[in-house]
Amino acid sequence: FRIFATDYELDARLHGFWAIGYIDIVKKSRFKEELKSYEADGVKNLKLQRLAVYDVPPDLHDEYFLVKLIEPEERVGVALGLDVGMESRRRKAFLYARDHGVPAIVDDIYLFRDPKRRKGILMFVPVYERNSLIVSIEDRKKNILGWAFTALKLEDFVNHAMVDQAPLLSFEIKQSVTGQLFYRSADFQKYSNG
Repeated sequence: FRIFATDYELDARLHGFWAIGYIDIVKKSRFKEELKSYEADGVKNLKLQRLAVYDVPPDLHDEYFLVKLIEPEERVGVALGLDVGMESRRRKAFLYARDHGVPAIVDDIYLFRDPKRRKGILMFVPVYERNSLIVSIEDRKKNILGWAFTALKLEDFVNHAMVDQAPLLSFEIKQSVTGQLFYRSADFQKYSNG
């Protein structure tokens, strides 16, 4: 995983890139055995961690949703072992991705370990058992292995994606349910009617 993340030069190729990783599903009753298999896979010194602020009580579910792999390690490696299933917005997004077989995004998050405390997004992509027949939500639940995820600095990502269009576009990005503002182009007020 480290070789992929390093060789692909994600920081240089993907503007706004903050982290890439993999979340594994671990039954609480098998946690110690899973740690041994992680070590065999080269994942050393993984310890269960909880988010500083969480709203899903630990005894509500019988599984951990652990960050098993994450890069770049020097920037975000301390997230290894984090149980992301204890925060309802992240949990809702990755379970939606699992059930529908599509990527899902958690918006309006602060990037983990970012000294500038920038806002970002997390995108979860479900990973299913290879060669499994998946036609229903129950099939997806039965065959889910975990999720690939990435964290992006929203402002950097959007600014770079729109650099060629900047003179032509003035826009905002808002959360579709709450209407909360994520991003506003620098000249939005100048050209907006509101």
